Amino acid sequence: MSLLSRGAPGPSARPATMAMGGGNFRGPQPQRGETGTAARPDGGDAPAAWRPEVGRRRALTLDEEMIVASDRKRSPLTVGLIVETDAAIQPAGLRHSLERALRDYPIARARLAGGVGAPSAWDFSADPDQASDLIYEIHTASLGEAEAERAIWRAVESLCSRPFDLRAQPPIRLLLAHRPTGDVVGLVAHHVALDGMSVLTLLQEIIAGYAAAHPVCEVVGGRAPQRPAAGPQRPAAPRQGPANPLQRHCQHGLSRRPSARTRGAGAPLGAGAATIGAPIGRRVVPHLVPCGPSHAQGYGVHPVDLPVPPPMPLADGRRMTVNDLLIAAAHLAVGRWNAEHGRPGGRVLVRMPIAARSPDPGEARDLGNRSGQVMISSSAAQRAVPGLLAAAVVEQTLAAKRNPTGWAGNGLTAAVRTMMAAVPRSLRTTVLRCIASMTRPFLAPSVAVSNISRVDRRRFAPGGTVRITGLSFIGTTGMPQGLLICAAGNGDHLRLTFCHHRRLFDAAGIARFVEIYEESMDSLITALLPESS
Repeated sequence: MSLLSRGAPGPSARPATMAMGGGNFRGPQPQRGETGTAARPDGGDAPAAWRPEVGRRRALTLDEEMIVASDRKRSPLTVGLIVETDAAIQPAGLRHSLERALRDYPIARARLAGGVGAPSAWDFSADPDQASDLIYEIHTASLGEAEAERAIWRAVESLCSRPFDLRAQPPIRLLLAHRPTGDVVGLVAHHVALDGMSVLTLLQEIIAGYAAAHPVCEVVGGRAPQRPAAGPQRPAAPRQGPANPLQRHCQHGLSRRPSARTRGAGAPLGAGAATIGAPIGRRVVPHLVPCGPSHAQGYGVHPVDLPVPPPMPLADGRRMTVNDLLIAAAHLAVGRWNAEHGRPGGRVLVRMPIAARSPDPGEARDLGNRSGQVMISSSAAQRAVPGLLAAAVVEQTLAAKRNPTGWAGNGLTAAVRTMMAAVPRSLRTTVLRCIASMTRPFLAPSVAVSNISRVDRRRFAPGGTVRITGLSFIGTTGMPQGLLICAAGNGDHLRLTFCHHRRLFDAAGIARFVEIYEESMDSLITALLPESS
């Protein structure tokens, strides 16, 4: 049975209730909302950004068609944001705010339209007043603190794992989790409709609209204590328990016991940990070696809190950004994981999402999926020397930022566009699915690293009636990649979420990979900043 159940739509529907690890889940409760203008992040009212006429459609772009063709029912491509608050959120008020947001951003309520098996357009004629079908509510008051947080993460995993029927339902799902210390609101969207920044914008609008309509919000459990100012830290240091309950039950770094991968300061990075070049007779595998059940379905989410690393200069004077460090650590972790499983590989590819263009500061952002991507590559020889790996990553990320339109998919997109020009509309989706199936093993990267950096929490509730105490960024993808490492800035620490397909990692496997990843970050910081040892 699915973790989440839903009541049948319509005014007469009765909310479904089921036990979830001891917590009570209440399915969507249909209730028509109020019409009105959208609440801006500054608390004022603004006219709708764009409202298509009833029945209006927009043809899918080729990029959208390719995502639809690449999507698999039991491995949906999703992106989401989980927001922790210190307030008690009223379901009816959240529903009304969601309805206003759906009016302002039609893509969030759109359905796919077109012939059988060949979606060709977005249909924006859906009624935004049926927002109750999109809200999933759970209650955790009867659970202990640790059990409650695990139940919330299980609910998030379920919302990411359940198939999307994009012809019958909008591409978003909203989670409202009640807990004694402050409610959690999460937004999960199908990636064909929204990218990470669009999810952030939409959730900001929803919570800001709720806060504007509820100038006095009930604060539960008291204000969460402020975290102390961050001192000089690095990921190898013992983690301090964070202030927020949802953070408290994340993995906070693993004990740094001596291991075969531990090296002395100044030793070549990767010495004793990875083989340079594949031994004769061994197959080079660019993807992570899976250790989960071969028929497992769905996704798991493993959150980790790390101190924000210090700036790290390179020998030529350039500096690694936090995102560069996360990507470099992913390269090391992939190589070390595969070597540990007897399959050392040469070239590793890490996908980095990137905006196709920088938005005009005065331009209203229209939601959608406009993110491009670049592939950051490394060889085994580069991964063996920290300076070489760092320089290789920085050089590639800088080149991508200088030319954001020259992303990795341009050549493939151009080739597919040329070929599809001769394909009848009724066969486009079938042909694209064949292309995706044939090229997936060769084009899928080893992992992906996506970072929304630090978020201005005041945009969620400018009046301060709902205080944001924590953020988690999530995203999912199917096999053979099966892993997205998502990052969000939370004050003096980073929240990393390792979103993995259950066929790639079981519980022990993801814990071990996270340990390897942290050791990889530690190795890079120690090598580039010897004084931090």
